[in-house]
Amino acid sequence: DENRKLACVSDIENSITQAFDSGSSYFYNVWTDAQEQGQIILRAIAQGDSVPQIPEALAWLREHDVLTNNNSFAVPMMERWVRNHTLLNT
Repeated sequence: DENRKLACVSDIENSITQAFDSGSSYFYNVWTDAQEQGQIILRAIAQGDSVPQIPEALAWLREHDVLTNNNSFAVPMMERWVRNHTLLNT
C-alpha cells in the first residue's frame, strides 16, 4: 500500500495478525479436530513442557501434519496460535 520495497517489523506483525484473522477457521478446526487429548499435547508443546505420551492423539497430530515426527509443530503459525489461544483461555 505504501509502495515500499522493504518491510519493517511492524509490517510483518501486521501480516501475521491478518493471517490469524483470515485463517481463524483453520486454526479452530485443527484445535477442535485434535480433541481434548490432542489439545493437551499441543498446549504442552507450545508452553515448552514435556510431551504427554498419548499415542493415539500423537499419531493423529502427525498424520494431519500438525506435529513433526520429533513432536514439534510442523507450522510455526500453529504453535503461535496455540500459545495465544492457551494464554487467552487460562
